[in-house]
Amino acid sequence: MDSKNSRLLNSHWKMLLYFIHCSRFRIGFLVIFEIIIGIIYTANELMWGITNDSVLKFIPIRWFFIIIYSQLMVGDSSRKMIKIFFPHHIRFSLTNLIISVFLTSTFITCISGLVILLKCPPPFAIYTFFVIWTLTISFSLLSLFIKPIYLHLFSIILLICVTYLDWPKFISYTMISRFQAAKASINYFVMGIILLIIVIFTNIKIKKFDFYQ
Repeated sequence: MDSKNSRLLNSHWKMLLYFIHCSRFRIGFLVIFEIIIGIIYTANELMWGITNDSVLKFIPIRWFFIIIYSQLMVGDSSRKMIKIFFPHHIRFSLTNLIISVFLTSTFITCISGLVILLKCPPPFAIYTFFVIWTLTISFSLLSLFIKPIYLHLFSIILLICVTYLDWPKFISYTMISRFQAAKASINYFVMGIILLIIVIFTNIKIKKFDFYQ
């Protein structure tokens, strides 16, 4: 590996550490919470959700929390990382910015999805992990341009729609009661399209982004 690539990897590593520093209290609190619910509840109790024909419509709180808490971990840390750390340590390019966000989002997803990977059946666990990963990357990129509080509100509304309307399907399948392995495979394509759209949006908006504001 040449010195240029080595310096680049070292810079991305420092950015990841800076990201962790910015979100360390949220990560610590939510990891403790995750450990507690992982010990207390079974996979079905965590991710069962509700059935499509359920008469009693309620919000499955544990499922709701597990889907959204990677975004809670991120908060405004991605925005701080990009605005404060990025311009001084990595020569600006969209590719490097996206790589940094992907690295930090993957780290957060590995933490928030650990209880799912350990307790749920492999096909369901892997699918749900990728859904959370997609949502976390989307949140991290969009938080550069939209205040995280608005994104959190949107996520809450979206998960309520998933609960009551069974839509969008790619999130709805993160409920064990609704998961269908045969039909879930198409949703990997859907998630790829979502990420592509958000990356294109980032590419357009980043040209007017004020790194020093």
